Amino acid sequence: MLSGSRMMCAAFMGGVLLVGCAANGTGSPAVSSAASNARAAHSWMLPEATTDNLLYVSDLGSANLMVYSYYPNGLKFVGEIGVNPVAWGECVDANQNIWVTAGAAYSSFVLYRYPHGATTPDAVLSDPAGAPYGCAVDPHSGNLAVAATSEGGKSLPLAVYKKAAGRATLYEYPFLYARYLTYDGKGNLFVVGEDNDDSLLVVELPRGGKNLVPITISQRFDATGGIAWDGKYLAIADAGAATIYRFKVTGSTATEVGSLPVRGADTIDQLTVDGNRVIVPSNLTHQAGAVSIYRYPAGGNRLRTLRNFSQPYAAVVSRAPKS
Repeated sequence: MLSGSRMMCAAFMGGVLLVGCAANGTGSPAVSSAASNARAAHSWMLPEATTDNLLYVSDLGSANLMVYSYYPNGLKFVGEIGVNPVAWGECVDANQNIWVTAGAAYSSFVLYRYPHGATTPDAVLSDPAGAPYGCAVDPHSGNLAVAATSEGGKSLPLAVYKKAAGRATLYEYPFLYARYLTYDGKGNLFVVGEDNDDSLLVVELPRGGKNLVPITISQRFDATGGIAWDGKYLAIADAGAATIYRFKVTGSTATEVGSLPVRGADTIDQLTVDGNRVIVPSNLTHQAGAVSIYRYPAGGNRLRTLRNFSQPYAAVVSRAPKS
C-alpha cells in the first residue's frame, strides 16, 4: 500500500480532484491580492470574526477553509475562504496569521498568508521543493517550515524560510516522505512521515542545525497521523488506531509517556493541541468527515463534533488580537 503522502500526490481521497507533483518554484515572497487567489470572490466572513478566537479547518472536498468562532465564544460558523487550487495544510505564526499550503497542483506551489479574520491573503510564498503539503511556524524565530508532496515516488526536501520570507533553505533526508511538522518550545523542528516501507519515520532539525537527524521511536504505528507540540511533549497520532501518543524527546530518542484514545476518529490528520483540548480532523468511513474536540491529555469521548465538512485535513486556532 502506498503511503498517504504519496497517494495524495496522485489524487484526492475518493478521486474528488486529480492533482500532481512537478517542477520547482521560486523562493521569493510577494505581496498578494485577491487576484492571486482565484476563489477570493466566493469568500465571506462575519464582522464579529475579527474580534473572536477562530478555528480554521481546511476541507479538501470543498477546497475551502471553514472558519468557526472558538472558545470562549462557542463554535459558530463565521466564515469561509476559497483557496486556489485547494486549502491543505495550515499553521499559525506569532502574530496569529494563518499560513495555508495551496495543495498539490502542477502550477501552484505556493503558501498564502491570511491575517486573522481576513478573507484575502496579504502575502504569498513559493515552495522551491515542490507542491506544499504541511507547514509549521516557530513562534520565537518566525521561521516557516514546509513539507512538499512526493514527486513520482521520490521524496522531496523540507523547505525552511527564515522569518517566513526570502528564499528557503532546503534540507534532505533519504526516503523521507514528510507529512506533518511542528516546532517545540525551543525552536527544534520535528517532522513525521513515512519511509520507503510505509513505516513511521520521525526526524528532527535541531535549532541552529544543518541536517535532519532521525529520532528513534519504539511505539508501533498502524498509520501515520498528525504531530503537535503540547507545551511539554510531542503528541503523535496513530491514524489507524484512533490514538494519540505523547513522547518525551531526549537526544535522538522519543520515549512514550502516555497515550489517549480519541473515540470516533477513523483517521487523524493535522491535529492541534490547545491547552486542555485537542482538535482532531477525521475522515469517517462511509460518512462525511468531522472535526472533533477531546479533553487533553485524557482523550476518550468527544466533547464537541463539527460536521460541516467533506474531507477535513487540518485544524488550527488563531487568537483574536488583544484590544
